[in-house]
Amino acid sequence: MPSAAPSFSTEAVEVLQALTEASPLSEEALEDPDSPQYKAYLWLIGPAGQAKENPSRTLQRFALATLFYSTGGDEGFWTRSDGWLTAADECTWFRQPPSENSLGGIAFEELCDNSFNVRALLLRQNGLRGRIPPEIGLLESMRELDLSENSLTGTIPRLELMRVTFLNLLDLSSNSLEGALPIPTSEDYFGELQSQSYNSLFELRLNDNNLNATLTDYHIASLSSLSWLDLSRNSINGEWPIDGMDQLSSLQELSLAELFFSGSIDDTIWAAWKNLESLNLQNSGLGGTIPDFIDEFSNLRTLDISYSSRRRKGNPNDFFGTIPESFATLDNLRGFWFQANRINGSFPEFLMDLTNLQFLIGTDNELSSTIPPSIANMTSLKNFEFQGNSLSGRLPTEIGLLSDGELREFKVGRNQLTGPFPT
Repeated sequence: MPSAAPSFSTEAVEVLQALTEASPLSEEALEDPDSPQYKAYLWLIGPAGQAKENPSRTLQRFALATLFYSTGGDEGFWTRSDGWLTAADECTWFRQPPSENSLGGIAFEELCDNSFNVRALLLRQNGLRGRIPPEIGLLESMRELDLSENSLTGTIPRLELMRVTFLNLLDLSSNSLEGALPIPTSEDYFGELQSQSYNSLFELRLNDNNLNATLTDYHIASLSSLSWLDLSRNSINGEWPIDGMDQLSSLQELSLAELFFSGSIDDTIWAAWKNLESLNLQNSGLGGTIPDFIDEFSNLRTLDISYSSRRRKGNPNDFFGTIPESFATLDNLRGFWFQANRINGSFPEFLMDLTNLQFLIGTDNELSSTIPPSIANMTSLKNFEFQGNSLSGRLPTEIGLLSDGELREFKVGRNQLTGPFPT
């Protein structure tokens, strides 16, 4: 245990001992007068810290104070910090309201629950900069942690977060975080963290960071409770099929865009994803065929398997073969992007029956035949782009019926089509 200064009271020494016993990683930092942990300790034993008045909440107040000092709160970087590090009950300190887009969120109206335990720490887009301290793991009853859209750097305290076993939502997206993913490796899962980590995690968003990982090193099956997963725009790689991906059968939204995978998605994994509403694999490096049982994806609203060289990250995709006719039953589909792959066969006329489809983008593939007159059925269509295929024949005059509707882009260059654009 670090030695306390001689002027510290007996109560202050007892607080210091309690902190180092509860958080061994804090011990060294508590010896450094410039560390966020030491600053949090001094605040805690002062009048505003209330350590003597509320000993049962000492660890909670210490964890929050350490986060505040570690992310520039004391330097005025936080956009809002109402109540933070005052003598007021920490349950009244500022936090944002729950996100309307949250699937897994419990949507607590206050920072704490009725037992005065921190449950929802929501500080997205609040000017935080610096590192997430390991003391975040002291908030053992936390259900929601959202630190997205800030300027956080360094590595994620992954082991400490994985011990917050009731966590429902973890959103660290749109920062500058580096290093490993806060996901159990096989060693973690079958070691001391077995059956403890992320039993209740519904929503995991790590997109738009600088995380570097090989996904095959992680125990993906431990995330089987997930409904939303977004790893897009990081330096993540791995050879597919990846063990455990077929265990994510509760997923409703999956985004793996602009990553560095290789290999194909097999039918076992496709079959596990039937509950998806949104699948984004743009520039992921993945390939394979679209399964014949795609009609079982009855909730699917958007499907993006495209590649775009204009994107800043990611590997080219390699989806090939024909589009299954069972696609025509996906009445909820609003967008289908599959440009720059090897999709072949005749132009999929059956897609013209998807009257709710707004975006149909198949540029740079190997489609042949012509555009059918039934395109007039697509009354919701906004963007239709099929440049760079092998389409031929005359443009149907029925296209003109869409010009009075939602249509904004109609691009069919670099084909062998003839005739004027109908108006």
